[in-house]
Amino acid sequence: MDRGEKGRGGGRLERAFLILSKDVDLSDNQFSGLIPDTLASSTLQLVLLNDNKLEGQVPEKLYSIGVHGGAIDLSRNKGLCGVPSLPPCPLFWGKGSMSTGVKIAIGLSCMAILCILLVVIYVFCIRRGRNEYDFGLPQDLISMSAKRTRYQRQKSMMLLEMETQSGNRFPTTLNPL
Repeated sequence: MDRGEKGRGGGRLERAFLILSKDVDLSDNQFSGLIPDTLASSTLQLVLLNDNKLEGQVPEKLYSIGVHGGAIDLSRNKGLCGVPSLPPCPLFWGKGSMSTGVKIAIGLSCMAILCILLVVIYVFCIRRGRNEYDFGLPQDLISMSAKRTRYQRQKSMMLLEMETQSGNRFPTTLNPL
């Protein structure tokens, strides 16, 4: 099948109108996205997907067309990977997104880190003896307060003594001698 009007514009390959026969020419159509697994057929002999904007891992079933005597052209699609003529796919990515195994591993790792963090908080904060916590005033403030109280007492005593001494020496006008 030949799509004819080359360079017609972008689109997603999943929505392309395909009648699978022996030949599929979808080259130079600005298709984007992943190559669907349903594109591969046992009757295909020629698959031309070059000059598009396809990305992700090439389905093995589609690549096997070229291995079993047919021809496949995936050139000039910068995002494709996973077959010998293309760059390898990143370790954690499969079919254009993060694989399920990696998602599970990341989730379990986050949970393990959270558990370790909670244990550390428990050990260092909660398990300490109650005697280690001192919620009273600092000793400097307590000693300053005690000094001030002592000073105030001494001052009061001196004033009282001065009053009693001055009262004995000088007669008041109300109390004649």
